Amino acid sequence: MQSIRAALCGTAIYDLYAGWNMIGVPMELTPPSKAYLLGKNLLCLDALNGCYEQVTNIVPGKAYWIFSEVADTFDLDGMIIQDATMNLETGWNFVGPTVDTTLSVDEYVVWEWKPEGYRLPEVVNGQYQLLATKGYWILAP
Repeated sequence: MQSIRAALCGTAIYDLYAGWNMIGVPMELTPPSKAYLLGKNLLCLDALNGCYEQVTNIVPGKAYWIFSEVADTFDLDGMIIQDATMNLETGWNFVGPTVDTTLSVDEYVVWEWKPEGYRLPEVVNGQYQLLATKGYWILAP
């Protein structure tokens, strides 16, 4: 599916915990932001082989693991993607939404990562609240 793109530049702010963090990248990154993030030795899911591998290309809509020795904050710049579509396949998906969005708790199972381990994201009125800079495991019907 083709993403709808606008000529809008934006900044995404990341607040990392010490240890492992799951993040998403909600924009087409500028070359300096892409180089910065690739320098962090991200891991992504290789679904075909059932393992994680080191990232060589940043793709909006995917989720990534990033490790931080200490709590850290950084900004990434890029072109904003204004398409809320998440291409979910039946089964488990390792994704990062490109915009803040919601999913029904009646239709999906969603897990996020915090320092204490996996947990359900915030739920409001029966809807998981998913943030664009976060990564999630989503079980789709």
